[in-house]
Amino acid sequence: MKFSTLAFGLLAALTSLTAAWSKEDREIFRVRDELATHEGHNVTFYDFLGVSPSASLDDINKAYKRKSRALHPDKVRQQIMAERTKKNKAKGVKVTKQPSQSQIKGAVKKAGERQARLGIVTNVLRGPGRDRYDHFLKNGFPTWKGTECVPPLAVVASTIWLCI
Repeated sequence: MKFSTLAFGLLAALTSLTAAWSKEDREIFRVRDELATHEGHNVTFYDFLGVSPSASLDDINKAYKRKSRALHPDKVRQQIMAERTKKNKAKGVKVTKQPSQSQIKGAVKKAGERQARLGIVTNVLRGPGRDRYDHFLKNGFPTWKGTECVPPLAVVASTIWLCI
């Protein structure tokens, strides 16, 4: 009986901790983790967008348009060719071989993922989520963010979890 009471108390405490983060907070955490994985460990939303933390809404919109053009999947092939030409000039080699379709597809996929992250980052910085992001940036992001799954209240001892 003591174990079930202790287990129920622990689950109730953990449930309240996971409920402390809103859907928007979890989205900020997710995108921040993706940026750390793909762009670098200390990259903030502001760094990714290329603006300062004190940037105005107009500056954020301009930076979004500029970066969006650079990340657009239609521009990827041109960027691959320019990089290849630059590397060949540095080595003193003249190569006219075009990039393979798999290289182009990989680059387009990566650019599409970066552009999707750019859209989410920009929406956070344009809207009310900016204050929340700035709060986490100033005070530190939580190391344990919880889960989106909570146990059903009627069946505490069960292993069935409800995901919201």
